[in-house]
Amino acid sequence: AQDGGGEARIRLRPEYLGELSVRVTVDQGVVTARLETDAPAVRRWIERHELSLRDALGEHGLTLGDLIVADRDRP
Repeated sequence: AQDGGGEARIRLRPEYLGELSVRVTVDQGVVTARLETDAPAVRRWIERHELSLRDALGEHGLTLGDLIVADRDRP
């Protein structure tokens, strides 16, 4: 796996799920991910499925170091 990272904004459907911002970095095979969501239900779903994400990354030779999932601050 290559080192690096990136950022993406994803609009979820149905619309009431809002937007999900994803920032990912990879350093020596260790993935750090920060996800910010408009909907607390989306945050809870991601938190409940962290193990699946760890397993999927492991299948590609990566390790999930930190997973930060937060509700987006609203003005």
